[in-house]
Amino acid sequence: MMTGVSPDVPLSKSEYKSQMETLTLRLGELQRECYSRGIPVIVVLSGPSASGKGLLVGKLVMSLDPRGFRLHTQSSSTNDAQLHPFFWDFWRRLPPKGALGIFMDNWYRPLFHRAKRFKSATAQTDWFRRINAFERQLADSDYAFAKFYLHVSKREQKKRLKKLAADPNTSWRVTKRDLIMLKRFDRYSKNADLVLESTHTEVVPWTILPADNWRFASLTMTRTLVETMEKAVSGGTSPRAARPALTKRASKQGALRLADFDLSKSLDRDRYEKDLDRLQGKLRRLQNVAYRKRIPIALAYEGWDAAGKGGNIRRLVSGLDPRGYRVIPIAAPTGEEKSHHYLWRFWKNAPRNGHIFIFDRTWYGRVLVEKIEGFCTPVECERAYTEIVEMEQEWAKSGALIMKFWLHLSKDEQLRRFKLREKTPHKLWKITDEDWRNREKWDDYAQAVDLMLKRTNSKYAPWIVVESNCKLHARTKVLKAVVEQLEARL
Repeated sequence: MMTGVSPDVPLSKSEYKSQMETLTLRLGELQRECYSRGIPVIVVLSGPSASGKGLLVGKLVMSLDPRGFRLHTQSSSTNDAQLHPFFWDFWRRLPPKGALGIFMDNWYRPLFHRAKRFKSATAQTDWFRRINAFERQLADSDYAFAKFYLHVSKREQKKRLKKLAADPNTSWRVTKRDLIMLKRFDRYSKNADLVLESTHTEVVPWTILPADNWRFASLTMTRTLVETMEKAVSGGTSPRAARPALTKRASKQGALRLADFDLSKSLDRDRYEKDLDRLQGKLRRLQNVAYRKRIPIALAYEGWDAAGKGGNIRRLVSGLDPRGYRVIPIAAPTGEEKSHHYLWRFWKNAPRNGHIFIFDRTWYGRVLVEKIEGFCTPVECERAYTEIVEMEQEWAKSGALIMKFWLHLSKDEQLRRFKLREKTPHKLWKITDEDWRNREKWDDYAQAVDLMLKRTNSKYAPWIVVESNCKLHARTKVLKAVVEQLEARL
């Protein structure tokens, strides 16, 4: 893609100043328009050392209201980021609706900094697929994207690095890696070409900036960002509108249907107490091993109202070291959560290496309650199946053990528990008008659950349907499943 990029585009100082004055005024107007319309904007800026990224960003932000943008630099290499899935650090820093995020430190850094080839063509293709999927998810949720790569010639880069190294105030900026990359300039340039070509899409394209001429690069960058934001606020047809719908994905794990499970399964109290004590002891020991081996664990709970999720979770964590697990209750999204992509609040809580993260309700609300109650459109719901699977794939690639439980009970048993809660003072808070409304749509929810199981069951993130008419059976089934999966992994 960088072939033919000319670093010598003639542009006088007066001409640059004249054009930039008009563009910067328009950029400020567009920032305010994006804020009023709730349009988030992402700017990605990549390039080799001494290509002028800092200079260009400095010029760019002078046109912006500092309250409406955030600059992200060199933070994804922190220890905390290394303990989470790769995209965790970028998801949590995404701008909310109406704000602008400038990512100088971004998801391309580990790719552009490669000097060697990928271990295999499959590994190479997979990296590009993951990045394209990440950007597609955001673009599909109406994030405006502008990606820039600064191309600098070897001669110009050498001159700039030499100048930086000669100045005591800037010599610290020239690292051993910079000098190695300069020495292997051609190899790194070929790699950059491969990355750019593989991640340049109709929805999220790259713009190559000839960085030898910083005025032309600055003008091109500002103009491109203005065009991107104008397109976003105009409400015109997005490239994604013409793209074919994502292929419907069916599970390769075999079909799961709620009707196929025997809800009469039960366990007597004596056997329950023995099994509970034995399984909790095993899980306690496995927690220590998982921590030492830095294995992240994500346990996701879904199920009918009154199916016993809370009690099940309490028995699961009983005896565990509380420093090593987190229970994350999921309710209706807050104002901050609504201002982000619907997966943002789950990515923020992606499992940390060596810890157990337990979700009481999950991201599957998108294809259950939000689908049934009309909080998302049919197109958004259809897209969510793929987006959810992609998120779970990313967590699994980080080494996470993922297990998903659907606590299943009969309609009659649910009614019995609802009435019991209404008659029991200390349980009255558990029953709400919403529970009764959801019950009226039982058949709709059952159909949605069956489709969810069909579309999102996988080897790396399996669904386990837990027969929950008997709470004692349900608690031991979950414990046993977690213990067995951990033992197999360890």
